[in-house]
Amino acid sequence: MEVHQVNPSSSDISFEGELLAEYVSSVTIVQYSPIYSLQLEKEASNLRAVFEIDGHCGILSENISTDTKLVKACSPYIATGNVLVKTGVKLSIEPGVEIKFPAACNLIINGHLDAQGSEKEPIIFSGLNDKTIWGGLFFQNSDSTNFLNFAQFTNASAGLDRTYQPAAISCYHADLSMDHLQLTNVMDNPIFSRFSNIVLRNSNIKSKVTGDCINVKQGFAIVENCEFEGSIEQDMDAIDYDGVKNGIVKNNIIHDFRGDNNDGLDIGEKCENLEIENNYIYHCFDKGISVGQQSTASLFDNTIVYTTIGIALKDQSKATIDHCTFFGNQQGVSAYEKNSGLLGGSGIITNCIVSNASSDAYRADTFSSLNFVDCLSDLDPGLPNRGDINENPEFVNPTYYNFQLKSGSPAIGKASDASNLGTRKVRPQSEIYQLLISEILYDDSLSNYPEYLEIYNPGNKDISLANYRISEGVEYVFETPAIIHAKEAIIITSDKIKFSQFQGQVFQWTDGKLKNEGERILLFDKDGILVDFVNFDNKAPWPPVNMLGGKSIELISANLDNHFGSNWKYSETTGGSPGSFTEISNADQVQNSSFKLRPQPASDWVELEFEHSVNDANCYVYNMLGVCCSAQKANGINLKINLIDKNFSDGNYLVQVIDKNGTSSSQLLSIVK
Repeated sequence: MEVHQVNPSSSDISFEGELLAEYVSSVTIVQYSPIYSLQLEKEASNLRAVFEIDGHCGILSENISTDTKLVKACSPYIATGNVLVKTGVKLSIEPGVEIKFPAACNLIINGHLDAQGSEKEPIIFSGLNDKTIWGGLFFQNSDSTNFLNFAQFTNASAGLDRTYQPAAISCYHADLSMDHLQLTNVMDNPIFSRFSNIVLRNSNIKSKVTGDCINVKQGFAIVENCEFEGSIEQDMDAIDYDGVKNGIVKNNIIHDFRGDNNDGLDIGEKCENLEIENNYIYHCFDKGISVGQQSTASLFDNTIVYTTIGIALKDQSKATIDHCTFFGNQQGVSAYEKNSGLLGGSGIITNCIVSNASSDAYRADTFSSLNFVDCLSDLDPGLPNRGDINENPEFVNPTYYNFQLKSGSPAIGKASDASNLGTRKVRPQSEIYQLLISEILYDDSLSNYPEYLEIYNPGNKDISLANYRISEGVEYVFETPAIIHAKEAIIITSDKIKFSQFQGQVFQWTDGKLKNEGERILLFDKDGILVDFVNFDNKAPWPPVNMLGGKSIELISANLDNHFGSNWKYSETTGGSPGSFTEISNADQVQNSSFKLRPQPASDWVELEFEHSVNDANCYVYNMLGVCCSAQKANGINLKINLIDKNFSDGNYLVQVIDKNGTSSSQLLSIVK
């Protein structure tokens, strides 16, 4: 009930309200309307607001002291304050029930909760209205396992005591099984547990605050088949295990934890024997998986994409890493001393693939150790920390986050158990894609255009470029409101004026010059996460500089990995084709020119055996200086090349095949005379 003065300019009346049950023999009803206006007189007046029962049964008692079942027929249930389920008491909630709480009020379970919603009729926990931010569910010293299945939370926050209740769902010395939860619209940490046994499955979790989507301390936990989405807030992790023993993290999708110091999984405080299996982690500002503080874990079949460090090992932690795929990270696996005097980490790494790492495939400082068995990376030969196999893994379509292996991949059957290297349970994410560097004109001495880079958007959605950054080779930060449209190619150049007749978008970099001998170019998004990088060269397998003649180099297809030189070609015309990237469909690339070389090494001849029959494919053989030693047409399923020619001597060569779709494949050939 509210009391106001009629005149809006006057202050309201202060009063204390009290609701009493009292029998009155006679009353005078002055108004049935919910609003009653009166003139205050000198004599005292006694007015009483009387509420009638409207027939609704959904009033939730503040103290539930006997077994109670909430049924859909009485929904929604309205809580008048904090609700306590007492020790030894069971609260059951059937499908379709909605419970509404006042601001900052909680459901506290000291007894037992059995909330069983369904896919079609979930249980809904919310505030009294759309703007009410209520507390959450707090399980404390529960006397049996609680169940919370098929439930949605709206505008939940946390309890009054953040030591024990810092989340929408908080557990302290309690066991809780959760399945099919929607925690994507909460105002504080979604889930927290301490000294508890927790199971979370098949749920969608999103956080908007500094903290963790789920934090488990000194207990046991299984997190399985969930999707975690982060934001730009700093110090936020998807899953944080501290002191957990024998815990499991399995089959989860974790993405977009973009703030400073954000990880996908943060493992610490002497966790023991964790199993981290088949998780798909992408777009984390800091680490995909961080293992520290003397923890031990087994990590297998995980896919980690576009983070600063895929897996970090530190503080005397130990991990076995098996059958994992890393793509687009600045470092694949890094073991190092984080805190002085606490030493580094150690890892045994088997059957893994690290591809497109802008810095290192693997790195270990003097306080750490990494041991490799049957690992592949595609960093340039001669670079340190690249694993023990150096080849292109030949993913189906890395641009669209499909890291399945092509049928001709050198990673097939190469694992120590005769299976494929990398993740064995690949889950393509076809709706995700990245901008990519698609054309480079680095030698403009014979061109009408100045030096330029082309960036292409292969997706179906426009992307804001505000605060995207190009660095190393040249420097440029895009300003608001720069937008690259779907299927658009834009130009960044050293001299914008010379593109005055160009119809597309042109930007001028602020510093730098592209080196004719080749160099690295990096593209970061607004949150500082690496989007793409190219480390181009002027010799094979990149298109050799001696055949440029003023032409640019162009990515053959957006479906190919642009950090392999064999996936680039010369432009058709001098000056290139800025702003006109030509797509090649996925269907066109199915029948590509993947091939094998026999014998290896070769002496007088070598035969190319194609995975599929080719028609008018161009076959080139380059020496390591980028000089083309042989050029032939290939038709059918094989091609034999004579090596007795004087152009060939002992050494390594690159064999490149470009089919009629423009798709390129290449293999290294060793010749021993």
